[in-house]
Amino acid sequence: MKKIAFEEHICRPQYMALRFTTPRGRANPFPLNPTEFERMGPLINDEGELRLKDMDKYDIEKSALMSATNGFDYVDDPVEDKQNVMGFNDFLFGEVIKKHPDRFMGFATLPMMDPNQAAEELCRCMEMDGCIGAIVSGLLRPGRFLDEEEYMPVWEAAHKTKAFLYLHPTETPEEIKGLYKNYECLNGSTWSWGTDTATYVLRMIFSGVFDRYPDARLIVGHMGEMLPYVLERLDIRWKISPLDSKNKLSPSEYIKRNIWITTSGNPSAAAMKCAIEAIGSDKILFATDYPFEGMKEYSDFIENVDISEEDREKICWRNAEALFGA
Repeated sequence: MKKIAFEEHICRPQYMALRFTTPRGRANPFPLNPTEFERMGPLINDEGELRLKDMDKYDIEKSALMSATNGFDYVDDPVEDKQNVMGFNDFLFGEVIKKHPDRFMGFATLPMMDPNQAAEELCRCMEMDGCIGAIVSGLLRPGRFLDEEEYMPVWEAAHKTKAFLYLHPTETPEEIKGLYKNYECLNGSTWSWGTDTATYVLRMIFSGVFDRYPDARLIVGHMGEMLPYVLERLDIRWKISPLDSKNKLSPSEYIKRNIWITTSGNPSAAAMKCAIEAIGSDKILFATDYPFEGMKEYSDFIENVDISEEDREKICWRNAEALFGA
């Protein structure tokens, strides 16, 4: 069955290096073992040759590409941040996607050190062929979150341009890392990134962002970072929680209205069935999280998981075509 894939990563060595050369980047080493780094290097930096072969092999007609590093967020100087981000976006849309417009579309990266610059860059990129939105982090720098007032220009730009914001995990804040003392394996994609990202989504809901921008469209990977599976509890406990939330509707209503999820990083039949029942197959998009995950594994999963053929088609490609004309 044909597929359209989201959360497919790409980068260039000079941007990957930001993770290791900036002061805050060095303080947040990427929690993967050396063997995995060695495997992924050539795949992340591949501009089409390797990934297109796999896409053809597994019937993936089109991929939505995005940055493979949030190292951009570790550049504290706004001018340098803007230069790096614009260089990457020009590479992504002006070279990679321009060369293969029938096979690739993409999410821009934004210079989030300056929210106004980030809004301007989103508007600039949305004018480029193949741009469908931007990849963002819920935590932009220590103690500063995407739901806060200073970042409303980004939400305003997304509203104006009808851009999708793809919320991608970033490093766990230092004050929370104590939870994982002596168990670094829990800090990262195994556990902390998912719980962190789910919390950032809830901050957006409880802060009233989706009341202010009711047409905002957010995509969350990894089968929704566990959110579809706690909707009832969120609603029940929110009603009796301290009255400091600003949302007008129950939390589940925003998750069902403003949020789409992808299959990236979580090829679980149980999770898929629960997500379909909780939010509906119309709100689920196929993704592989390449090259952190393999195209074969996720293609085999979506083609064989025990769901209806109608739901399978929606998740594989119909939803993407309806949303993006892909």
